[in-house]
Amino acid sequence: MLDNNLVFEYFNRAAEDMLGRKREEVLGKYIFDVFPEVKGSIFQKKYQEALKEKKEIQFETYFPEKPYENWYNVRVYPKKKNGILVFFQITTKQKNEEEKFINALEESKKLQNKLTALLESSKSILKYKELEDSAKAIFESCKDLIGAQSGYVALLSEDGSENEVLFLDSGGLTCNVDPELPMPIRGLRGEAYSKADAVYDNDFSNSEYIKYMPPGHSPLEKVLFAPLIIDGKAVGIMGIANKESDFTDDDAQTASEFGELAAIALMNSQTLEKLEKSLEEVERSNAELEQFAYVTSHDLREPLRMISSFLQLLERRYADKLDEDANDFIGFAVDGAKRLDDLINDLLIYSQVNSKRREFSSVKLEGILEETLTNLKVAIDENNVVITHDPLPIIYGNDQSMIQLFQNLIGNAIKYRSDETPKIEISVKKEDKQYLFSIKDNGIGIDPKHLERIFTIFQRLHSDREYEGTGIGLAIAQKIVIQHGGQIWAESELGKGSTFYFTIPNQ
Repeated sequence: MLDNNLVFEYFNRAAEDMLGRKREEVLGKYIFDVFPEVKGSIFQKKYQEALKEKKEIQFETYFPEKPYENWYNVRVYPKKKNGILVFFQITTKQKNEEEKFINALEESKKLQNKLTALLESSKSILKYKELEDSAKAIFESCKDLIGAQSGYVALLSEDGSENEVLFLDSGGLTCNVDPELPMPIRGLRGEAYSKADAVYDNDFSNSEYIKYMPPGHSPLEKVLFAPLIIDGKAVGIMGIANKESDFTDDDAQTASEFGELAAIALMNSQTLEKLEKSLEEVERSNAELEQFAYVTSHDLREPLRMISSFLQLLERRYADKLDEDANDFIGFAVDGAKRLDDLINDLLIYSQVNSKRREFSSVKLEGILEETLTNLKVAIDENNVVITHDPLPIIYGNDQSMIQLFQNLIGNAIKYRSDETPKIEISVKKEDKQYLFSIKDNGIGIDPKHLERIFTIFQRLHSDREYEGTGIGLAIAQKIVIQHGGQIWAESELGKGSTFYFTIPNQ
C-alpha cells in the first residue's frame, strides 16, 4: 500500500518473501529509495497514472533488473481517500509454459506447411505429363517453403560429366551466362553428386568453390544442392540459392525430400517415354509411385498423429492457463492435421487403384451393396436416407473395388443432399454387351458446365467449410470403372439432383 507520494504504508508477508525485504525496511519510505531499480520503469508510470486518474489498472510486464528479474502480473487500485493498493504476482512459470506452447504451435505450423507443400508437389507428378512442368512445380514449392530466391533443376548427362539444365529461375537477378553452356560436375555441386546427399554453403562467395563460377553469373551468397536419386544413384540435382537467412540442416532435409519427388517425376517421365518399348518400365514407375504413397501414409501420418496428440495434451493440461484464442488455435491445428490425414489416406487409395491390377472373379453385387450400406449405416440413419434398388446382377470384377465404387457414389449422394428427405435410387439395365447402372439422388445437383471436370483428381466444386472431402473420390470411382472395362459419367442440374451412370461388361 502506497500513499499519494508513493511512500509505503503497508507491506505484507507475501511481499517480503517475493521481494526479499522486511516490512521494517520499507514502511514509511519512498518506493524508489527502497527499490531504485523500479524508477523510470512501467511500474512508476502505472502507479502515477492510477493516482492521477483515480482508476483501476492491470498490466503484465517483464522486469529485467536483478534480483527482481521476472514476469509480473500487477493490479493497482486507487484508495477512497488517497494512495493506492498494489497486488502483484510472479508469472514467470506460466509465461515459460506459454512460450513452450507457442514454440510447439509454431513448430507444428512449420511441419503442417511442409506436409502441405509436399502433398501439393506430389500432385504435380500426376497432374503434368511433361517432366519440366512437374519438376518446376516441385522446385517452386521447395524454394518458397525454404525461403530461397533462385535456383534450377538439372539432369545428369548420359556420360555423367555435366549437368543438362531442365529449367532455370534467376529470381529476378541479372545473369549473363549462356544457359546452353556446359555445366561441369565439380565444386560444391560435385560434392552433392558424389555423396548422393544435400550439401550447402552459407559463405559461398568466399569459399574455394567460387573459382568455378563462370564470368557474368549472378551473385551467389548462400547455396544448397539436393541430388535427385533413383535406385541409390544421383541422376540430377536441384539447386537453390540466396536465402535471406542461413541455410540449415532442416533446409537440407526438406530439399532432399523435394528432390525425392522430383526424382519420382523424372522416373515417371522416362517410363512414359519408353511405354511402347517396355511394359516393365511402366510397372517399375507405378511401383515407385505406390512406394511413395506408402511412405507418405506412414512417415507423414505419424507426425500428424503426434501433432494432434501433443496439441490435445496441451489443451487438457493447460486449458485453464490459455485464453480463448489459444484454444481456438489448437482446434485449427488439429482440424488441419485431420484434413491432411484424410488427403494422405485418399492419395494412398488412389495410388493403389491406379497401380495395382486386382484379381477378378464372379462378384455378387447384391452382397456388395449390402456391405456398402453397412459401411454407410451411420450416415444413412443420421440423415434418414431412403434407398431403393433394382435386383443387382453378378459381374466379373473385383469385390473390394466394387465396394469402393458404390461407397464413393452413394456416399457422395448422401453428402451433397438438399433440405428434402434424401432419396437414392439404384437402377440397372442389361444391354447388349454390358450392364448400365445408375445412381440417382435428389440432392443439390451440379452445374452442367462442371460435369466434365468432376472426375479429375483434386477437383472440388465446394470448399472444405461447406462439405468435407479431398476431391479424390470420383477420380477413384472413374479408375475402378475403367479397370473393369467400363465408362462413367454424370447428368445433373443445380437444385434438381444428380444421376451417375457407369457401365460394366456383362461377360
